[in-house]
Amino acid sequence: MHRKLFFAAALVAGLFFSEASAQSISVGPRLGVNFSHVAATEGDAAHRNAFKSDQKDLTGAHVGVVANIGLTEMLSIQPELLYSQKGHRHEGVYRPWNTPYEYKYSLNYLEIPVLLKATFGSESLHAFVNGGPYLAYLLGGKNNYLIGGNESEADLELKYRNGVKPNRSDVGLAFGAGFGSKIGPGNLALELRYGLGLSDLNQYQDERDPRWPKYANRTLGVSLGYLIPLQ
Repeated sequence: MHRKLFFAAALVAGLFFSEASAQSISVGPRLGVNFSHVAATEGDAAHRNAFKSDQKDLTGAHVGVVANIGLTEMLSIQPELLYSQKGHRHEGVYRPWNTPYEYKYSLNYLEIPVLLKATFGSESLHAFVNGGPYLAYLLGGKNNYLIGGNESEADLELKYRNGVKPNRSDVGLAFGAGFGSKIGPGNLALELRYGLGLSDLNQYQDERDPRWPKYANRTLGVSLGYLIPLQ
């Protein structure tokens, strides 16, 4: 269902663009930092609260290429291709041993947002807002444990284990805002963006036990982008 929603939105964006002549096309890199965690919804409150109790934001990175296709002077479509790190981190005290611990669950995605962008102001200084769906594919990840000074790290297993495996597809919505300015031949933009994951991070061989929560990505990203006009 989530994948169908993404492709439907992308199709609508493509049809919208086909009906309008492009005012401008710009491309360039985007680089930034992610602060991510995982939301636990549905399921028993005890399981949700236990998961949330020691959770902290996990810091990662995102980097990729952006294309901005102008539809009018104010509106544009912005597809992106990003490598994006997400996941969650837990930090607290391991009660049986009364020992500090840290656990990191890192997920590496190939992500494709397709955003509708509205820009306000002049070329020298402008503000913008954007929003739209994204589709991400899980490339891999790591589990990292640090307990009492002893550290262990293992690659994320992408196969079923006890009837559960990581879901390799993640569909969600992205909403952003920022400021930009013309510097040199292109435009430099500073953006703050929130990613709302809609997919369960786990995939089950059978139905998910209703007592267990549904886990979904939540990401706050800060980035710099530089777009150079092609026409």
